[in-house]
Amino acid sequence: MKLMTGTSRVALKIGPIVLKFPRFLFYVKDIWRYRRYKVKVRNSTIVFVNGFIANLTEFCISLCRKEEFLARTYFTLGFVNVQKYIDGEKPSRDDINNTFKTLSQAAWWDRDEIDGHVWDPSNFVKTDKGMVMVDYGYAFSGRLGSIAGFIAEHHEEMESLMLKKQSTAE
Repeated sequence: MKLMTGTSRVALKIGPIVLKFPRFLFYVKDIWRYRRYKVKVRNSTIVFVNGFIANLTEFCISLCRKEEFLARTYFTLGFVNVQKYIDGEKPSRDDINNTFKTLSQAAWWDRDEIDGHVWDPSNFVKTDKGMVMVDYGYAFSGRLGSIAGFIAEHHEEMESLMLKKQSTAE
């Protein structure tokens, strides 16, 4: 078992699967702190809701697209996602930039409209088939675009870029 923490979700690796939960403990702890001390707390409700929405959108993208460059999400209840664990190494920021630097001009413009967190190396894994996106859930970011829309619009281009054999020995 391995526990991983993100901005709005917590992931628990158990064997060949990963369970993803919204950051519920922040929410509970902040409610307790507010009730006990009447102090202003983080906006943990938004973090929890964003994690919930990210789980739903990740499942919907996985269900609709079934792309090889996306880690398969098998099931969701919103408060938990069941996703296939992808084994491999984390790419560097340069790996990500080099992979996507050949995007078409239209895709590049659309890429700039998406929350920059999406392109963080921690959201990808390098495998023998290429690069796989393991975190592609969408929550509210205040930006115009979403990764779901980007994948729907540019899936063929992303597949050709991400599933090229990536160099893992550098």
